[in-house]
Amino acid sequence: MTLKEIMQKDLARIVSDLDSPTFTWNGEEYLCIASSLGEQLVLGADGGFESVDGLNITVSLDQFSDDTLPKEQQIVTHKGKSFRINKVNQNITDAFIRLICVSISRGV
Repeated sequence: MTLKEIMQKDLARIVSDLDSPTFTWNGEEYLCIASSLGEQLVLGADGGFESVDGLNITVSLDQFSDDTLPKEQQIVTHKGKSFRINKVNQNITDAFIRLICVSISRGV
């Protein structure tokens, strides 16, 4: 079994243990591991601080049927809340990607 296959199997187990959470992208639902859901303070345009929601989503690449993957600035929805993808990090084994997301109003 390759490292990629091991990682995909482990991700599937974690998703199952978490009761199969999902996110929606491009009109489709994908199983995921969502982490770091919360607020952070960032410097706003007016010089003050503003609260920004953030979310990290880990999703196995074997769920995508073609080479179309989420990209920066696209919108995802998790637990009824929309987020903008700020960055897409690909795992070195090509087993999964991690979507670093922020409030919909950020990253425009």
